[in-house]
Amino acid sequence: MGKYWGRVAILGGLTLWIAGVILGGALKGDLKPYQGGIHWQSLLECCREQLVGVGLSIFLLVWFRQRFNGQGKWARFFSVNAFAVYVFHTPIMITLSKMMIGFHYPLLLKFLVLTLLTILVTYVVCAGLLRKMPLLKNIL
Repeated sequence: MGKYWGRVAILGGLTLWIAGVILGGALKGDLKPYQGGIHWQSLLECCREQLVGVGLSIFLLVWFRQRFNGQGKWARFFSVNAFAVYVFHTPIMITLSKMMIGFHYPLLLKFLVLTLLTILVTYVVCAGLLRKMPLLKNIL
């Protein structure tokens, strides 16, 4: 099914695009009907986009299911701790950002450092401390 829809997306999309270019006047420089409005060329472009989008989505879903349908050590770790990280990342991020107030670096650099630190600290705190506490163990 995935291969079928992959072929439909590629070949069907390419066929509709070529037909639209040849029959719609694009080769003569008339591109206005392709830019929207009530034109058959615009309708053809919308249908082509949807055909390619849906076809490739089905193909990719099947392809990833067949080739990447398992969890390794790291994916399992992140998956097990995801809810705890979701619950506790905000206070950790706020604490870290308050600690970074004195650093005067470019804003983008501070954002990247804060993001990486928040991810690292949140997973360490959640996996190493919070998920081992008796009260939170069953919830998280």
